[in-house]
Amino acid sequence: MTNFRKVVSTLLSVSTALTLTGFNLASPVQGAQLKEASVSLADPRPSTSTSHTISFKIATTNNVGSLQFVYANTASGSGLPTGLDTDANTTITTFTIPGNDASNWTRTNPSNGTLRFFRSSATAATANDQWIVTLPAITNNSQLSACDAVTNSDSCWVQITTYSDTGWTTPVDSTTATYTITDSVTVTATVDPILTFTVAAVTSGNLATNDGNAGSGTAVTSTATTLPFGNVTVGTAKLAQHQLNTQTNANNGYTIFGKFITTGDVVMEGNAVSANNIDRFTASSATWSSPQTWAAPTGTAANTNSAWLGVRTTDLDVAGFNVSDRYGPPDILSDAGSGKAVMSSTGPDNGTTPHYVTFKIQANAFQPADLYTGTWVYNALASY
Repeated sequence: MTNFRKVVSTLLSVSTALTLTGFNLASPVQGAQLKEASVSLADPRPSTSTSHTISFKIATTNNVGSLQFVYANTASGSGLPTGLDTDANTTITTFTIPGNDASNWTRTNPSNGTLRFFRSSATAATANDQWIVTLPAITNNSQLSACDAVTNSDSCWVQITTYSDTGWTTPVDSTTATYTITDSVTVTATVDPILTFTVAAVTSGNLATNDGNAGSGTAVTSTATTLPFGNVTVGTAKLAQHQLNTQTNANNGYTIFGKFITTGDVVMEGNAVSANNIDRFTASSATWSSPQTWAAPTGTAANTNSAWLGVRTTDLDVAGFNVSDRYGPPDILSDAGSGKAVMSSTGPDNGTTPHYVTFKIQANAFQPADLYTGTWVYNALASY
């Protein structure tokens, strides 16, 4: 009987010892998981030195004296992503913590891929406080297959842990966040060159409004393709006008030229007698670069300065035409080049601001009666 009780007692003691041993082997209590963790790269290309910004929210209200980031090629492992270099710099660009800044913390790099931060003494951290740490000069992984074997991107991990002491001994909260490097994408586009040049009619009543410096004379209504001066009375000047608009994306701007296309060295020829002609305006030795005040024709023999036609522009980029009643001689077919500039710009133009070209004609008593015709052309030239 006595021996039986001893055996039972021994079994109970063994059972109790096993139960206590099982309790002692349980996992230690872990801290909470950090919230809303993220790792943002200023430049995500492989092998690029760039800043990494690590952000998270505190989970547990507790003192925090040190902090650790560990870069890894698996979520819970310790392998380093190929080509990653965290040792080039030991500064902290920004360390945003409520009530703290980067000057309160010291950064150490115990090994490539492991970054540690500590304070001289622990500081209180409140749950849901957001911490943001920006680190300069981190060299991204060199291979797009360093962590997840995807061909054109690679997602790796950063293990984040806060500690209550200043020496990374007692963890409080932790989590793991991912970051991704991606291959660069070459973006190309060709913007087509444009040049839209428009010639528009001007009614006789708008001519003086468009060009208050056109001087005196009888205005006529033009069309986009005609300058119908009609009957010209000896001694009375007549005016016609075109509105010009130019739209272009040419980097170096554009020039609109104009000239008369005739069979001889004149601007207009007689229909009944081809020898009859109207000359270019040459009063006071006017030139296009030095236009002169309008004057009646001075010729005393038929067809030699007994009638003339001059041209002016409202575009102040064309020198000399910002003075009242100044006209210059237009180019004709025999002149080399595209003609005289009547509108220009040194850069792009959206085409919303028009300029005006005014034509003025006058004859004296020596000019033969005839129907005179001429052909005027505009030549648009853009410089890309």
